[in-house]
Amino acid sequence: MPSMAKIELLWQGPIGIGFLPTRGDQNKLEGPHIYLFVGQYDESKLIYVGQSKSFLSRLWEHYRNWLGLHYYVLGSDMIPVYDPSEDYMLEKMNSIDDLYPKIVDDVKRTSIFYAKCDEALLDPAEAALIDHVMDQSNKIRGWQCNNGRRQTYGGHSGSRIEMEWANMDSFSQLGLGDLFPHSTVTIGSN
Repeated sequence: MPSMAKIELLWQGPIGIGFLPTRGDQNKLEGPHIYLFVGQYDESKLIYVGQSKSFLSRLWEHYRNWLGLHYYVLGSDMIPVYDPSEDYMLEKMNSIDDLYPKIVDDVKRTSIFYAKCDEALLDPAEAALIDHVMDQSNKIRGWQCNNGRRQTYGGHSGSRIEMEWANMDSFSQLGLGDLFPHSTVTIGSN
């Protein structure tokens, strides 16, 4: 039977538009990371779990796709104001003056937490966190998971994730304590 992965994460952040690291501080975003995008909307919060071998590049890719109309854009009520899969995307461009402020608002309401992670543990860490967030968001009013699918990782029967948060004030203000009431999360073990 495969062994359980022990993954230690020290969460940093939040960062986001208006409080992104400056040129001299960007090196802390380089390398493999697990990350959480936490969007704050009128009556709920939306969380997305991701991973990247190069977080700085991936973060830039997310912003490029968001601002470049490749992602859904949600209003403060979480109703989409832009859907990139619609057949009439070019028609939407006719109202770019109205649309772009809504895109900027959506990007600004998102806070990002990130934690360095051994590259070999990115897949099990991401799968375990998605599983945990999906389960918890189904139980806790006001939270939704934006990962559209559960991921599976065949290398471990489960993952034990030990987490610390560098900025407990931001962690608490965003209500992340609801999703992660304990610093250790064990997911998928038998």
